[in-house]
Amino acid sequence: MKPAPRLKDIAAHAGLDVSTVSLALRGDPRIRPATAERVRAAARALGYRTDPVLAHLMTRLRLRRGERYRATLAFLCAAPREAYERWPTQRRILAGATRRAAELGYELAFFHYHRAGHGPARWDGLLRARGIEGVVLGGFYTEQELAAAAPVWRARAVVYAGLRRSAPALHVACNDHFATAALATRRLAELHYRHPALVIDPGVDALLERRFTAGFCSAHPQGEAAGARSLVRLPLPIDHAKLVEAIRRGRHDALLCLDPVDQAALEAAGWPVPARLGLASLDLPEPAGSLAGVWQNSDHTGMSAVDLVVAQLQRGERGVPPYQKCQQMEGAWHQGSTVRDRSQRVEPRTTRARRSA
Repeated sequence: MKPAPRLKDIAAHAGLDVSTVSLALRGDPRIRPATAERVRAAARALGYRTDPVLAHLMTRLRLRRGERYRATLAFLCAAPREAYERWPTQRRILAGATRRAAELGYELAFFHYHRAGHGPARWDGLLRARGIEGVVLGGFYTEQELAAAAPVWRARAVVYAGLRRSAPALHVACNDHFATAALATRRLAELHYRHPALVIDPGVDALLERRFTAGFCSAHPQGEAAGARSLVRLPLPIDHAKLVEAIRRGRHDALLCLDPVDQAALEAAGWPVPARLGLASLDLPEPAGSLAGVWQNSDHTGMSAVDLVVAQLQRGERGVPPYQKCQQMEGAWHQGSTVRDRSQRVEPRTTRARRSA
């Protein structure tokens, strides 16, 4: 039986030294793409196969000795700064990505894409100068803008974080928006809310390819048709007068929202929370607190994005993959005090006060 090829066999075949071959097969970004492909071609020609058990053991030994990649990944975000203030999701994605990069031995550098004087070609040159071969993209809210950034992602290992994008079909890490909306709607139904409404900005709805609205309608306690009639499409910032009118017109008993709703405004209009109206969020700002809703686990989205980037670096893959991979994070329901079990009778405050007297 012919013995399995070794690293020195590949090195001799490729005309390189053993250390270069070892680094290339491990996906070390310090190895130039052309050299890495040369090594992989030699490995294929000789029938070399990585031993996964040995590779895992060597990784653990390197980490135990303190050896780390001296490489940098980039988090390139095109979202405006105000998006970070309104939606903490991007901040959590960045935090998770930073933590996972450090765990894998990388530094993660954060850049605002729309810096003055920085177009796609300029960013390509800056990343090339720093030797950055892996990039997490975030906040590119239109496919046109993402396509225009082709000089950045065409020759790098790239993952889009936060939203599903169809063109270009880069790998994606994001929340499962359909499942998030369906989960929240089912939980409201279990609390005996029969007429919930989904409040969403039309632009955001389109950006998410209507996955929130689809999940809400599919799980609506009165059926999909009733769910479609219970969509309250209001542009941001929310006009609470129009929101209250929609509540009255639809006789809704709960609101499911993506953006924050002013509870004081609802109270002033005669809709106290949760006594008369349940309120839940599709993207909780924190995993615990008074507000009910879904915690999207966005830090894990960031971690998955880095995992996908590093896996591409290790395989020597760059640009648009032949098949798009989408890793979706499941959210978790938090039972806050802004919803209640409506099967339990709540007496008016005057009656309770009279009894206590």
